[in-house]
Amino acid sequence: MRSAGKVVNFSNKGSIILRADKPPRIGDIVIDRRSNPVGKVIRITGPVSSPYVILGPMVRDARLLQTLLGREVYISDKEPKRPYSKRPQNRPHARRPDDGRRHQGQRPQKQGGRGGPSDGEGKKYHKRR
Repeated sequence: MRSAGKVVNFSNKGSIILRADKPPRIGDIVIDRRSNPVGKVIRITGPVSSPYVILGPMVRDARLLQTLLGREVYISDKEPKRPYSKRPQNRPHARRPDDGRRHQGQRPQKQGGRGGPSDGEGKKYHKRR
């Protein structure tokens, strides 16, 4: 367990702000002294000598977050999880339900264009002069 820094503040958007001596990598999971996940590193900002680390919180309880203020937090030794992909590569595409018409060569009856009869009889809408 390597030190990630000390919790110095919370942003208005709910992020946790740390002051670090050596910044962690973006995407690293930060844990407390009891190995409970606190947040994930989403941004590093400030001076190079002692940067600020912005965490996206993994904890919803505001009271638990308040107890972290001023405490040291650590970088988890476990590798961060890869981002979730919408569809794993080994699964086939979802198929549309077959309504029975597609393979029988039948099509639904087409309605006439512009609301007129479909057999070509009737008024012409655009007369040439």
